[in-house]
Amino acid sequence: MKTIPMLLAGLAMVVVGALFALGQRSAGRSVGYAMMIDIGAILLALSLNTRVGTQAAVAALALRGPALALWG
Repeated sequence: MKTIPMLLAGLAMVVVGALFALGQRSAGRSVGYAMMIDIGAILLALSLNTRVGTQAAVAALALRGPALALWG
């Protein structure tokens, strides 16, 4: 039962971030919304409350550093 709020928060972040990113013309804001979607996806993975979900969340966090370095 504890995972329902995390699931809803992650889903809301993914949906709202995607909707707001569609209308952006600024690259900086688009990257910000992409980060919002990424955090939402991590919350969704953690809300599964399984080993695979946790591994997916850790992998996404581990890949964030190299991804940000490539964007910069």
